Amino acid sequence: MEQKTIQELEEQLKKKDKELQHEREEFKKKEQKKDKRLHDLAEKEFIKSNKIVELEHQIAIIKQRPDGISLDPAKLEEAARLEIIREQTASKPKLDSFQQASIKLIADSIPFQINVPAGDYIKKDGEFTYTSTDFNAKTFPISPAITKGIYRFETKINKRGDVGVGVMKSGLNIPFGDWPGGKPQNQDCMIFYFNGYVYQCGIGSQGNARFLDNSNVTIELNMDSRPRTAHLFLRGILQKLYISDLPESVQLYFYINFKDDSISALSLKQLAAPTTVKVSGAKEVKWI
Repeated sequence: MEQKTIQELEEQLKKKDKELQHEREEFKKKEQKKDKRLHDLAEKEFIKSNKIVELEHQIAIIKQRPDGISLDPAKLEEAARLEIIREQTASKPKLDSFQQASIKLIADSIPFQINVPAGDYIKKDGEFTYTSTDFNAKTFPISPAITKGIYRFETKINKRGDVGVGVMKSGLNIPFGDWPGGKPQNQDCMIFYFNGYVYQCGIGSQGNARFLDNSNVTIELNMDSRPRTAHLFLRGILQKLYISDLPESVQLYFYINFKDDSISALSLKQLAAPTTVKVSGAKEVKWI
């Protein structure tokens, strides 16, 4: 009789364990849905404000030209991109063939590595393309560390839910499950966030355009300038917000969080000279 009672109690405990496990899973699902709803509401507001910021930026560039470029929204972005290229080309001195060859060599791709533990992501064979398979923050640092020179790190946002790119102090470890803007790691990193904000040390500044699916996002890192800086290009357009006063040694990185978020690290190149130009309304965000 006593043995039977023990068995019954064990079965009841197993049943309770299953019920608790089910409740935990349901709670997690509800929290994820809640986070997603809050994210979607915030995203709608960011979309409205960042569309205005981006269009104002493009219009300001085009209005500097007296040649009557059409402000047709369908042509606006391409015209602005071409205008930036024209300004960059016009501002550079003519180079002889030896100088051009030297620049070509220094602008070749730099080998890089991404060393992260296994987790809820998949990596495409032969590429640095990472796709999230579950709702969980994941940061992917780029090696090597950078202490001097001018570099461009180009990525492609394949699918954007909750993503970002940024710069961190060399050697910083951000475990999976933590996002770069959280404590304590936010003291030693900055993030260009998908919604147009720049975060450093928990402080957010708004002014850049938002990331789009299937679009290129590039960081230009200048470790030779004083102060050291990081600028952002979206779809070839230099953005208003940039970071200054970077640490002496840094690493680039990207971040994915939502299920199906996907980013490709395309290239890391060293440049002979910066490609950034003055942008109307540019705003400096200092590394604290």
